[in-house]
Amino acid sequence: MLKTVRGRAIAMAAILAMGATSVACGDSKPKAEPKKHDRPTTALGATEKEFVIALDKASVPAGTVRVTSTNNGTVPHELVAFRTDLPVDKLPLKDGNVDEHGDGVTHIDPEAENIQPGSSKSITLHLSAGRYVFICNVPGHYAGGMHTQLTVS
Repeated sequence: MLKTVRGRAIAMAAILAMGATSVACGDSKPKAEPKKHDRPTTALGATEKEFVIALDKASVPAGTVRVTSTNNGTVPHELVAFRTDLPVDKLPLKDGNVDEHGDGVTHIDPEAENIQPGSSKSITLHLSAGRYVFICNVPGHYAGGMHTQLTVS
């Protein structure tokens, strides 16, 4: 009986030692996939001037996107984002500007407003997969061609 108890004790010690060795050597369970909010922030640059908006990327991954808009023009601009499936030049209008709460568009806050010539403003957006349109909604600017699209995957 003593040999049996001693044998079980030795076997148990060996099992515990193997477990400690595998943890020390990095053989522990694999880490879980990062959650959506754990993904790094994606940087997106936008350049505005009369009457153009150019993004430095055509698409970004879903999640947090830090948009920095630089005004290379001669008058103030703004950058407004919408989620939409409408063509970039067919957004709903109200009094000559894009109706930010019109049919077919979902307005995304915040906006980069009143960007003075030669300056930049940054905004942080939380974007899910889909198609987005960025515009300048200063009177006459959208109609003049200040719009572009972004794909979020």
